[in-house]
Amino acid sequence: MLKYLRSYLGHIRNCLALSRLLRGRWTHNLRNTYWYDLSLPQALSLSGMLKVLWWGLFRRKTDEISANYAITNLYLADPMGPGLDAPAPTVWHCRSLVGLPWHDYPSAISEMLERNSQTIIQEYLNVKHLLQTHPDDASLAGKGKWKGLFFYAARGQKNEDLCKLCPETTRILEQLPLCTNFGFVMFSELAPGTHVKPHTGSSNLRLRFHLGLQVPDTENVKLRVARDFRPWSQGKVLAFDDSFEHEVVHQGDQTRVVLVVDCWQPGLKPEEIEILENPLFGRFGRG
Repeated sequence: MLKYLRSYLGHIRNCLALSRLLRGRWTHNLRNTYWYDLSLPQALSLSGMLKVLWWGLFRRKTDEISANYAITNLYLADPMGPGLDAPAPTVWHCRSLVGLPWHDYPSAISEMLERNSQTIIQEYLNVKHLLQTHPDDASLAGKGKWKGLFFYAARGQKNEDLCKLCPETTRILEQLPLCTNFGFVMFSELAPGTHVKPHTGSSNLRLRFHLGLQVPDTENVKLRVARDFRPWSQGKVLAFDDSFEHEVVHQGDQTRVVLVVDCWQPGLKPEEIEILENPLFGRFGRG
């Protein structure tokens, strides 16, 4: 109880600091951004802070919050609920953003990654021995093996050691509009036979880019987002909104590797991104 109350006091301080940050800077998108079932204005209000206290004291939402924020679990999508035809993020949901499962239009981000794919592949080969079991392997990989190596993990935590080992990849990443408070950047490796079960991501404030680094068989290794399966291609990017239900089916016979890069959703305005990049958002709900 005492530990929780200390954490709760930290949450109150965070709410007060965010309220000061947002004073006079509220936009339509920010007002329509929800943290679980609380709009951001509600979450920062006295009633919202009391609701979080209620959740904690009576064990409501506590496991859900801790699991998502420790990235030890991403909740499986309800097959009868949203996710196939509309975004259904588990934590942060901007309801005023227009969401599309796949983003096929020309993108400077995709072009940058594809142009430098050979450099990124070489640096991946130099560090591939460092990959470890992905935090979500146990909960999402129904069978097979899922490994990851993070440049940026939860709460925007930067892996300085990896960045030093991959200086050119880091230089490329630093030129992109990374969404590290609400997303990740990592090498992701799937062993043959792996099935990543249907699920939705934690936020629709980001757009996810997969750069194919090692794609052995485009017919038998596919990603489904909403209702559409697509294969990866070597040195090419797939861009999608992972707040839609998605899964991976690997029926090939060799390991599949991609670079996962989360960038800001293009519907957000620069002034909104400036606010959302504040470290206060990275630790919101964590005390």
